[in-house]
This record gives sequence, C-alpha cells and structure tokens, in this order.
Amino acid sequence: MTGVFRANYPYNNFLLLLYALVLKFPMFLHAHIPQTGIADGFLYPKLLDLMQLSGFPPVAPAILAFILIFTQATVLNYLCNHFKLTPHPNYLTGMSYILISSLFSEWFTLSSAMIANTFFIWIIYGLAGINSSQKIKSTLFNLGLILGIACFFYYPALFFLFLVLVGLAFMRPFRIAEWLMVVLGFLTPFYFLVSILFLNNRLTVPTLPEPVITLPFISQLPWAISSLALIGFSALVGVYFINLNMRRQIVHIRKFWSLIFFYSLFAVLVPFLNNTRSFHDWILAVVPISMMAGVAFLSPQKKWFRVFVHWAMVLVALVMGYYFR
Repeated sequence: MTGVFRANYPYNNFLLLLYALVLKFPMFLHAHIPQTGIADGFLYPKLLDLMQLSGFPPVAPAILAFILIFTQATVLNYLCNHFKLTPHPNYLTGMSYILISSLFSEWFTLSSAMIANTFFIWIIYGLAGINSSQKIKSTLFNLGLILGIACFFYYPALFFLFLVLVGLAFMRPFRIAEWLMVVLGFLTPFYFLVSILFLNNRLTVPTLPEPVITLPFISQLPWAISSLALIGFSALVGVYFINLNMRRQIVHIRKFWSLIFFYSLFAVLVPFLNNTRSFHDWILAVVPISMMAGVAFLSPQKKWFRVFVHWAMVLVALVMGYYFR
C-alpha cells in the first residue's frame, strides 16, 4: 500500500477511502455511544443530545467520527502537498493519519478531541499560508476565531492559543498588532456567548475543569505498548529525514516544520493537564505525528523498511479494532 500511496495518482482518493473503511469498519460493527467528560465543551454534549433526540440510529456517532477522520486525513494530505512539505506529492500523510488513528481502541469513538482536531488542522493550514495572505489581519482574526469556537467543543483547546502565538512567532516577525488580532478573534465567540446569555438572563460564572496533571489509563497494555512503539519509531524516522533534508528546503518550509515539531510536543503534553484518565485526548497528537510518519514512509530507500513498519501498524490496528472494541 505504501508503494501506491507514494504516488500522486488521481484515484488515490478513492483508494484512501477504501483503506479507511477496512481499518475503521469496527466503528460500525461495534458502535459505542460516546460518553461526555469534564474536558468537553458545552457544544459537544448538545451535539450528542441532538443526534439522540432527532432519532438518529446508534451508529450515527460512528458515521460522524468516520467522516471527520477521513476529511481530516484528506485535508492534512492536501496541506502537505500544496505547501510542498515533501519532495513530491503523495498520499502518505493521509494514509498515516488514518492508520495511526486506528492504533488505539479509544480513537474509534467520537470524542470532543476528535472534533477539535478539525479546527486545529484548519488553523495550521492558515499558518502555513500566512505569508502569502493578502489580508493578513483578517486571516489572523479568523484563526483566533476558529480556536475560540473549538473551545466550545473541547475546553483544553484554549491552551492552543499559546501554540498559535508561537506559530505566528515562527512564521512572521513580531508585530504586536498581529498578535492582538489573534487574541481578539479568540475572544469574539466568548463575547457573543456572554451577550446571548446576558440577554436571556442566564449569565452565570462557568466552572471550568481545573488543570490537574494526571496519567492516562491504558487498556490492552501489551498491544498499546506496541502501538506506542510503532508510532514513536515512525515519528523519529520522519524527524531524522526531515532534518536531513532541512537545508534543501526554503526558509518558509523550515519554519513550518519547526512549528510542527513544537505542535507535536504540545499536543502530547496538553492531555496531561486534563483532570481525566481517558486516552481519547491523545488523538490531538495524531495530526503532527502523521505528518512526520508520512515522511518516514516516503524517504527511506529500503523498501523492506516501509513494508515492515506499515504492515506491523496494520496488524496492531486490526487487532485493536476487531478484538478490543
């Protein structure tokens, strides 16, 4: 499969869909009703209630989760190709996103963190093309606005305001007006929310979850360790080849990869601040790690390496999906 997705064939979108259906089919066979947690924004429970009250079948959250994962994979793949983050266009980033997001049973269920990933991909897409934007202040305001809306689904998204500001520092010279536009955009959804609640006489002081450092509870420990080892190994190989080719890339691309490295570290650390032991939130790290893994599947000259790592991941993904659901 890596040989097929290394190329930029027009029919690879369809093959990627089939690939996703094979790995994600347990989502439909063993559809779980999503559970709410303390890290969920107020819109996430309302979304679940809306699907339940509207008479949607129990498999509806699984269908929505599949649509989100496949859409995120294709958009992330387009981002890498459009901004020339790899030597030539391919579908390996999209393949990696679908594959890595199948390595833990918790990631087969719809969650607020999964929804938040859609907003985060949108944000890094905006940061990648920020220097070519004709209306820079509008773009920055929109990025802050997107992040503010993401907080309504997933409270810890507010920590990513720091990531956006760091990304802005990576991509552009410091200008206080531009940073303020991001912050203003971020605060705008909250302004409208407070206004609506005030006009309806429902304004109360919200109780946000406290940032408490907790360790996740990992089920299916032997297989989970295998998943973590494969994810870490593919990411490290990807980082090696990215650094190896860094001097050949233009300055803008080098800065963007530096942002992705910081993003991966940030996405791994933020779930530790949630007062929850769920492993659902670590799906945040799949976005940057899949970009690194895409390079790992593309760059090595030895075919056996790509084949071994890919099919080892597929094996673990099938076990997690079909036997631990």
